[in-house]
Amino acid sequence: MLTEKHIGELWKRMAAIYGHRWVSSFGESDLDKTWFIGLQDLEPRLLAVGLETCIKNRQDAWPPSLPEFRRLCLGLPDEDVACLAALRGAKDPISECIRKKIGSWDLSHGSEKDLLRMARAHYDAACQEATNEKLLKLTH
Repeated sequence: MLTEKHIGELWKRMAAIYGHRWVSSFGESDLDKTWFIGLQDLEPRLLAVGLETCIKNRQDAWPPSLPEFRRLCLGLPDEDVACLAALRGAKDPISECIRKKIGSWDLSHGSEKDLLRMARAHYDAACQEATNEKLLKLTH
C-alpha cells in the first residue's frame, strides 16, 4: 500500500534527478496530495520502476507530469510510439485496444494522417484499459 512516506521519498529522488526543475514545477513537497492521490493505487515497487525509467530511459531534461510518471511506473509507452505501433499491427494490449476502438473499416480505408489522429484520440482510453488489467493482475 502506497503511503505519504513513499511520496515524500519520491519527492527527494525526483529533486535529486531533476534538481530545480522538479521543485519549480511541483514544489518542495506534495502539499496538496495531488501526487499521492494520483498514484495511491500503485504498489510502492512500481514507483521504483518509474524512477528507474526517469534515470535510464527518458531523454527529456524536464520532469514528467503526474500522468506521464504514472505511465512510466506502469511501463506504458509514449503516445506517439504506441499509436504508430498500433497502426503497424503490434500485438501488445494497447495497440490492439487502439485498433479495436478505431474499427476495421477505418483501418482499411482511412488515410495515414486520419488513422494517426484517431489512434491518438483513443490512446488514453487504451492505456486506462491496459492499466486496469495490469493492476488487476498485480492484486490477484
